[in-house]
Amino acid sequence: MFSGSVDTYRPRYLAFIYIALQIFIIGFILGGLINRNWVESDASKEVTYYSSDDSSDYSYESYTVDFDSFSGGVLACFKGCGQTERYNEISYDACENDNSDEVKTICSTMKILSSGGTFKIIFDVLTLILVILWFSFMVCPFKNRKCFKATYCFSASSCIVYYVGSLGWFGITSASFSNCSDSFPDDGEKLILCAVDGPAIIVTLMVIYPFIVTSYVIFAIKANKNRPFEEVPPQIELVPQGIMFIYNLQFLSLHMLSTQIYM
Repeated sequence: MFSGSVDTYRPRYLAFIYIALQIFIIGFILGGLINRNWVESDASKEVTYYSSDDSSDYSYESYTVDFDSFSGGVLACFKGCGQTERYNEISYDACENDNSDEVKTICSTMKILSSGGTFKIIFDVLTLILVILWFSFMVCPFKNRKCFKATYCFSASSCIVYYVGSLGWFGITSASFSNCSDSFPDDGEKLILCAVDGPAIIVTLMVIYPFIVTSYVIFAIKANKNRPFEEVPPQIELVPQGIMFIYNLQFLSLHMLSTQIYM
């Protein structure tokens, strides 16, 4: 009794399901980047470094990093630094104006956090672009299979790029969920920080993402195997509202991200 309707509506149902999953992926990525609690420290140490005053070659300001309460996001320190500062600013001041081993540790630690955060953001932005392309090609009105097959490329590529960015962040920063340093280095080496909420979101999406992409490929092939491509795909009705919703969601979230990182 359902044979006349399954082939007609299955692509539409799949479109709704995977648009929702694409929004879920975008929300997870942006939610992770906006999160202010990426790294913490188990080391009990306060280190003071000096920054030269731009208005004078002989005037210096002192800043203290309290690693006992240190907490930071993907690009900036939000707790334990006296004020919200980007990692690259802290590392610049610490590396340029003091050569003690303790300050060298600040220099090296903040450098890798800055590099890792920048690497992660670049690859997450690329992932978002690929997800948008995946969505756009999934509902495009082309009359041949090239458009449909492109969705496989963009869905798989978005997952791979996200993995590269995520594993790259862990590799660059050396942040750990269990093996973080509980003592402050006395030789100027970097401090191994504890990975917390932001990285937990990364790992969660890394587990879920491949299943989303694999299921999309399997079910989309089955749903579209016998559908004539000279007809406009039934899910094309979703294009105007769907594209604008996802685009607006992305731009709004990126604005929130920039506010959270740099405020």
